[in-house]
Amino acid sequence: MASAKKRKNNKGGRKLEFAIYIIGVILICLVVLGIVKGVQGVTKLFDDDVTQTDVSDSSVENTPSRPTPSLVDQLQPAESKDASVASDASKDSSDTSRESAPEGDYITYTKSGAEELDEWYLRLINGNSTLDGNWKTDMTDVGGEQLDSRIVKAYRDMCNAASADGVTIYAISGYRSYSTQQRLYNNRVDRAKRENPSFTQAQAEAYAATHVARPGTSEHQSGLAIDFNSVETSFGDTKAGKWLKENSEDYGFILRYEKDKQNFTGVTWEPWHYRFVGVKHAKRINELGYCLEEYVTYLQNGGQ
Repeated sequence: MASAKKRKNNKGGRKLEFAIYIIGVILICLVVLGIVKGVQGVTKLFDDDVTQTDVSDSSVENTPSRPTPSLVDQLQPAESKDASVASDASKDSSDTSRESAPEGDYITYTKSGAEELDEWYLRLINGNSTLDGNWKTDMTDVGGEQLDSRIVKAYRDMCNAASADGVTIYAISGYRSYSTQQRLYNNRVDRAKRENPSFTQAQAEAYAATHVARPGTSEHQSGLAIDFNSVETSFGDTKAGKWLKENSEDYGFILRYEKDKQNFTGVTWEPWHYRFVGVKHAKRINELGYCLEEYVTYLQNGGQ
């Protein structure tokens, strides 16, 4: 009887152990399943982040960057923003137009050949083609010097380009009034007489005119001429002098008084004196090896 009871108890105990074992297995499976789902969730989150980053990077590579909108832009009405975008597109179009223009954006050429000799940028000023004291033009102050407003951009662009090449150029003399030119010329006449006591007044004046233009014959009175850095002939051998000689045509300027052109210009070599004529003409003048007097004759005779 006791033995049967003991067997019954043992059988009940094994059932309990089996039940506990099953429950334990189920619990372990639930825990493992939870861990797997948790890992999958984290993995998915990570994958989403990676995907978003990839898309963002791709967008950056293929889309032109734009600045972050300012507070004013963010508060701007949609209609106004559209107008702004249209304005930007217009600016881009105009910029493209300027870049494609053959001679830059300093001059709009509407004539060619001899017809251009009436234009301001080819105005010949010398002993045979003078300006009177009433010559007027719109001037702009640049670093204390007055220049014809139409050449200021070309001048600034040239100075900036020189600076980018490690060269410093600057105007030391721009526009001069008739009275200022008269005073400078008279001073040079007086100096000529002091240095050459045998000179007559006429000789002193003629000699002075090869160094300082007579009033009315100076390009400085037009505002189209600039003296750079130093009025010493040694300037031509300096880094700045050489840079100007090589690059000024790209901005519409020519070295006005070359060493071997005095018979045409009537003026001695001035490596510091540059004159604006426009990019097209500056390049053509240098290509032909002419001074401005020769170039004007060339155009008058049908040159292009």
